[in-house]
Amino acid sequence: MIPRYSRQEMASVWSPENRFQKWLDIEVLVCEALARRGAIPKKAFANIRAKAAFDVARIDKIEKVVKHDVIAFLTSVGEKVGPDARFIHMGLTSSAILDTSFALLLREAADLLIADIDRMLKIDIDSFIERQKRSSSVLRRAAEIAPAPGKTRPTMIQFISGAQAATKLPSAKISRPMTITSLRPQRSEAMP
Repeated sequence: MIPRYSRQEMASVWSPENRFQKWLDIEVLVCEALARRGAIPKKAFANIRAKAAFDVARIDKIEKVVKHDVIAFLTSVGEKVGPDARFIHMGLTSSAILDTSFALLLREAADLLIADIDRMLKIDIDSFIERQKRSSSVLRRAAEIAPAPGKTRPTMIQFISGAQAATKLPSAKISRPMTITSLRPQRSEAMP
């Protein structure tokens, strides 16, 4: 995220601290599942859950040497956990951690966007237009046309009213799952 173009809430979703926290959450959950199965000692899992932590600065320092983000992360966690760290990441790949955490981060970011859209859909468009008319002049710009002063922001108004109208459209529903057998082609008389 480029800080000057990012809202604090969205930037924090994609921060290294949040990304590594997701990695740690996944690793601890996997250790918990392995402990339930008896693949790792329950005492080791209790220690992992109690001590598992990371240090972003330390991860960055380790990564410069090992040239692998997940190994750097696991090394940092291992320094906090101690000998029981040998059970962390057992049976996993780097891709398993990266892909799963990316899905969690995308969901977190999508939740922020959905909340923003919900707030936007509640805007009273008429009062929004009135507030814009009373506001100071703004420069409007179109492709290859010099900026011109104006009092309203028509693009934003059109976007909001269009989004509000779209929420009132009926939605389609599939009555049953589509399968290959439900899509059997009809044979034409012209076909041999």
